[in-house]
Order: sequence, then structure tokens, then C-alpha cells
Amino acid sequence: MKKIILALSFFTLLMSCSKEDNAPEIETEKPVDFYAVGGGYPVSGNTRAVLWKNGEPTYLTDGTYEAFAYSVCVNQGNTYVVGFENGQAKYWKNGVVQNLGTQTADYFTKVQVVNNKVYILGIVGTQIKLWEDGVPTNINGITGSFPYPCDFKVVGNDKYVLIHSDHKANLWKNGVNTVLTSGTIPDTTRDLCVVDNNVYVLAEETDNGIKKIKYWKNGVVNYVNNPSYNVYASHIDVNNNNVYIGGKLDNKAYYWKNGQATLVGLSTGSSYNYGIKVVGNNVYTVNSDNGKVKFMKNTTQVFIDNVSAVADPNECFVVYK
Repeated sequence: MKKIILALSFFTLLMSCSKEDNAPEIETEKPVDFYAVGGGYPVSGNTRAVLWKNGEPTYLTDGTYEAFAYSVCVNQGNTYVVGFENGQAKYWKNGVVQNLGTQTADYFTKVQVVNNKVYILGIVGTQIKLWEDGVPTNINGITGSFPYPCDFKVVGNDKYVLIHSDHKANLWKNGVNTVLTSGTIPDTTRDLCVVDNNVYVLAEETDNGIKKIKYWKNGVVNYVNNPSYNVYASHIDVNNNNVYIGGKLDNKAYYWKNGQATLVGLSTGSSYNYGIKVVGNNVYTVNSDNGKVKFMKNTTQVFIDNVSAVADPNECFVVYK
């Protein structure tokens, strides 16, 4: 009899373990911090450089002079922001402006931290420079009269810099510049993404008043199938071989995933998607929506800046907490 009871007990335990092993696991989504930068427009006075964290604005300048923040990067708990104030480049770390000594510039446009080194892209006159911990490298070989430093990426030992110059997209890599367009059809160069040794460059093409969003992947052009010619692009991100593009379509904020448009502008007024970041399975966008800065997760608003009278974001950054 004891053998029968023991056998039944073992069978019950075995079935119990089997049920637990086969039970579906409920994945808990990791919380994130959602950053953005741009400019805040008070009721009166000058535009101030702004850093948002989870919808809450921190003003990096006091409004004495015109200022704007262009780029943000968060690394190991430190927040890096670059932009300009009063016609001079500014760099803030954790909200405190950093003394660059003799390393001055007209403005900084992008910041990235790689292996504890701070890289900043900017321009002095017409000379584009990439600083590595304060040491500048001249980005030479760019044709055209009015170069603009759009973006850069540091990946391993490779440095990529994207420049817009005289309606042409220039991709500089480790000292060698490649012009992606002939210039016969004007392009507006926007953004750069490098993933798994693939290089993506985002631009808008304007041909006889017809505007199209396009991107190059390793030098091969791809067009976004937009249903209207009233389109604008801002940023590009790539995740799991899916290409995401933020921008505007018919005065509404949208993002495109592999060419498929998704509306993220909520108000009845005009809106613009100024930043996009894909983390996990979620698409985060920051929009200027009828004068308010709104922070979206997929198609749901998660934060809004109700402090600033009017504000324009320029870029977003999302990290796990």
C-alpha cells in the first residue's frame, strides 16, 4: 500500500512540475527614461535651450541670449547635451555648461559617447570638426560653399560624418568623402544610422516641386512610398532589419516603418515628428504638436510639456532605467 501511495505522490509532483514548466512566462517590460532636447519659447524674451526627461523640461539657459539644444546622449547615468547660445557652441554635462577652453565653435550639432569618450560634431566658420574628448579633427574634402554637419557615428574604429552641402549628401568615413548625389536633383540631407556594418543615410529629394523621402543603404537609394508630396523627414533608426523614419505628412506627425506610415500627431492642428528611437518592440517619438511637445510610445501619448508656452524639440534619446 505504501508503494502505491508513494507512486501516486511522485506522479502528482511530476505533473505539478510539468505544468509549471509549460506555463507561459509573462514578460515584464523594462521601464525607460525618455529624453529630448530643443528650444523653449517663452511668452516674451529669447528662446532657451531645453532638456526634457520624461516630459519635464529643464532649461539650460536663462533666456538672456538666443539658445537652442540640438542633440542629447545619455551614458552611464550622465546626460550630455550640445547646442548653441548667443552665436557660440555650448556643451552641457548633467545640466552644467562645460569649459572648452580654447576649443570654440559656432555651434555643435551632435554628441555621442563611446567607450567613455565624448565625441562632438560642430562647425567653425565653414570648417566642420569632430571633437574627441576636446581634441578636434578637421572633416576635409567636402565640396560646396555652405557645408552643414548633420550627424555622425563612431562604430569601432570607424568614424562616419554626414554633411549637407549645396543640396548634396556627403558621407565622410575615416578621411574619405563620398558624394551620394549629383546635385542635379536637390537633396536635403537629414540623418545617419549605422547598424551591423550597414550605413543608412536619410534625405528628402525635391524635383520640380515634387518632394520624396528617401534613404541610402550602403549607397543604394530607396524611396518611401508617400501618398503626398507634402512630406518632410527628420530622423532614421533601424531595429531588427526594420527601417523607421520620423517626419511629417500633410502637416501631421508620422513615422514610417518599412514604408508604412503611422500617424502620431494627436491634435487637430499641425504637428511634426522631430525625433524617433526604437527600443525593444516599441517606437518612441517626440513631436511638436500644435505648439506643445508631446512624447509618444507607439501611438499613445505618455508625456506632455505643459510648462513651456511653446517649444520645439529636435532629437530624442531613450534608455532603460
